[in-house]
Amino acid sequence: LGVKIDRDLVQGTITCTQTQAIIKLAEACGATGPGSAHRVPMAQGTLPRLSAAEVDTATCMNGKLSFRSVVGSLLFIALCTRPDIAAAVAVIARHSETPGADHVRALQRIVGYLYRTRDLGVTYHRQGATPTDTPILMQRAVHPLDPNQEKPLVTFSDADYAGAFDRRSTSGYAVFLH
Repeated sequence: LGVKIDRDLVQGTITCTQTQAIIKLAEACGATGPGSAHRVPMAQGTLPRLSAAEVDTATCMNGKLSFRSVVGSLLFIALCTRPDIAAAVAVIARHSETPGADHVRALQRIVGYLYRTRDLGVTYHRQGATPTDTPILMQRAVHPLDPNQEKPLVTFSDADYAGAFDRRSTSGYAVFLH
């Protein structure tokens, strides 16, 4: 699956990364140069919705990869080890049917950001203590299987109201248990 798993028994951590998969994707997209290394995965603003594709979706990524295959690769990377790009990839995926030059640039920006931060991943800790900056209200949530609150259930959610181009809301949530 292209996921590298590093286990540190002393620290009690497991870190999952996809460095090699990101490098291969960036090389295939031509996003390894210094001009493509972005600090954030997506620029501020919205992408225009097009009625017909302005670019050839089969060869728009340096003539090697299709728009959809890059989006699919990014969705897989976001799902496995890089949740920081999930929102940006979801926005780009909305335009898979009719991409334009702006969409291709946005896709290349995400790949460039991934290449710049290719060694990042998800780290799981053995001791699942609640962070000290978690609001007190969230620390008091009780899971039915944990009445002594040894391992609290912590949830967060947020949404924008009709913020997308199609007047639909975008929402997200995170649930931490143990």
